[in-house]
Amino acid sequence: MNNSLNISSLKLWYLLFIIFWSGILAACNKITSQLTLPEIPPLTEGAVVQENKGTVCFRNLEYSMLQGIIQPQGCYSSSCTDQIQQVGAVTISDQNKIQIQSRFVIARNGGSICTADCGGGGYVEFDIDQIEQGIYSVWLGEMKLGDIEIPLRYPSLNRDTCLSSEAKATPLP
Repeated sequence: MNNSLNISSLKLWYLLFIIFWSGILAACNKITSQLTLPEIPPLTEGAVVQENKGTVCFRNLEYSMLQGIIQPQGCYSSSCTDQIQQVGAVTISDQNKIQIQSRFVIARNGGSICTADCGGGGYVEFDIDQIEQGIYSVWLGEMKLGDIEIPLRYPSLNRDTCLSSEAKATPLP
């Protein structure tokens, strides 16, 4: 009898332990859901760091899935530019806010002939699973780029919906 009481006590303590740590971890997930990017790598001479500047484009993949791409602001020739770092982070809040952080570190590579394309700055892709229908505000850093409606209006045309920090962006008050 004493042995079964010890086993029951252990099960109860184990259950309480799991519940306690689940609550702690859930609280930590909420606290640490802030967006952070990795450190900036050592910079070469002439390197340019762009944080939270550029264009964000969205495309419907399926009914509840959204694909996005972030590109840096400006045009960088692919034959004259080295991509040193391309990173981003995305979260969605309960208030229908898509919050994006991005960083692009690029440098001129000394190429003698620069092509007339804008592919040298690179890009960051991301997927958002299980996104609910509705209107979402899109933020790049502390700047509101605009609003998008999910699902996007042109899914059958395979057309992207794009917002840019270069046009009509509103800084935080």
